[in-house]
Amino acid sequence: MPSRFNPPAYPEPVRPSVKELTADRSLLDITQHINTDLPVHKHAIGHGACGNVYRGIYRWIDPESGETQNLNVVIKYLVSTRQETPKIEERLNREIATWRHLKHPNVSEFLGICRQDSGLPPGMVSRYVLRYDFLAYIGRRPELKRKKAQEIACGLEYLHENHVVHGDLKVNNILISDYQQAQITDFGLARILDVQGFTTMTFRNVRYAAPELRPIQDVDMRTVRPTTRSDIFSLGILFLQLFHGPDQDTQRGLPYNHIPFSPNTGDYPLLVRIHSGERPRRELYEYMYDQHWSLIERCWAGNPSERPSIAEVLEDL
Repeated sequence: MPSRFNPPAYPEPVRPSVKELTADRSLLDITQHINTDLPVHKHAIGHGACGNVYRGIYRWIDPESGETQNLNVVIKYLVSTRQETPKIEERLNREIATWRHLKHPNVSEFLGICRQDSGLPPGMVSRYVLRYDFLAYIGRRPELKRKKAQEIACGLEYLHENHVVHGDLKVNNILISDYQQAQITDFGLARILDVQGFTTMTFRNVRYAAPELRPIQDVDMRTVRPTTRSDIFSLGILFLQLFHGPDQDTQRGLPYNHIPFSPNTGDYPLLVRIHSGERPRRELYEYMYDQHWSLIERCWAGNPSERPSIAEVLEDL
């Protein structure tokens, strides 16, 4: 029997692409305002698997006073060779598309791009901060643990409200601004929901990532994408380290500190145990408040749908 009501067939909404969101990338070029001539600018201040970070000075003329303004900045260049340039350009555009419009006191600010003389892809410019070691800062100011947890959660709430999934939330990606605000940084693995082009394949660190982002089955990793709920899992790990504070014992400071890293097997045995439900052990964090531990445990739920939303996290804090 035919249905008495057939809803109209609406066309699928047209989703924007990363290419469209960065079509005006040339307007972000501030190379002529970036000075990197000082000796201190010649050596990288940070290295990673994906890029190197250098210092510089951003100079511009204030339109009201007519005076020259100086701002210390950092420039992040993605590691590449000329043969890899097309792939690096894709990664660069993904990060720019995600980061460029984010404006919040708890999210680091994107200032523009800076070209390299070599003709390789440009770097991304942001403010230089002295306090880039978040756990060291917390070690000096332990009374601020809860406040910084709230600030990080506020930053993540802003991202999620703007349909941005960070994808790599951990203590190494938290800075303290010159205004003493905790800020989320590094959007290299982030994605904007409902935007085409975020299909990069990456293997995240077992100790920080949600288990669904590190499946133990043989799957196409290009189909494994971070979500707001996987961000919440990583936020729980971040809070574990934040409320524990810095530890002189490297192993004891790691998430899942009861399971040492093995150079022979890597973290695969840990991955299997995480998928079986294993989590860091309460007895190894005796100085942590029960309230904080309870929230962290909820963030660690194996079923993503059982994890709290970021609004619920903020309410608990």
